[in-house]
Amino acid sequence: MSDESRADFMTLYRDVHARASRFARYLAGAEDAGEELLAESVAMALEKFRHLRNQERFGPWLFAIIRNRYRSAWRRYRLRKVEPLSVAGDVPASDTRMMSPSDEAWLAGMLAALPRAEREALMLHELEGFSVRETARIVRARVGAVKMRLVRARRRLAKLLRAETEREVKDDEA
Repeated sequence: MSDESRADFMTLYRDVHARASRFARYLAGAEDAGEELLAESVAMALEKFRHLRNQERFGPWLFAIIRNRYRSAWRRYRLRKVEPLSVAGDVPASDTRMMSPSDEAWLAGMLAALPRAEREALMLHELEGFSVRETARIVRARVGAVKMRLVRARRRLAKLLRAETEREVKDDEA
């Protein structure tokens, strides 16, 4: 890879690093595993960078690589009868902290209750800011399927929040 290509890659990567790191940690469920997933994904992206036709698509392209690396690792664990990493594990704060660690743990627990496909769509669209079309490209699904996953994920989260609120109200009354 030429020095110019490497510089282009690093410029594009700097813009998405915090989001990509957070996404990898959420998928992997722990800081160390997330860092390893990100490192492997960035190495693969750097190796395949010359194949990226439109540099404006770098973010979704990199997130697709992260997701695919995670899914490949998950399949290997499953085949070995080893429990895959959980999203509800230790989820550290992002580079730009917007929530307290306890709120992040609570959110990770809520997200862990969602089916994987819904969780991925919600994380990419709502937490990472990708459009529905970009999310569809990352997860290799139709736009309509992603929209349905988002609707279902939001409904499930609303149901979980209602249940938690009701529990808290009952605890306060007791």
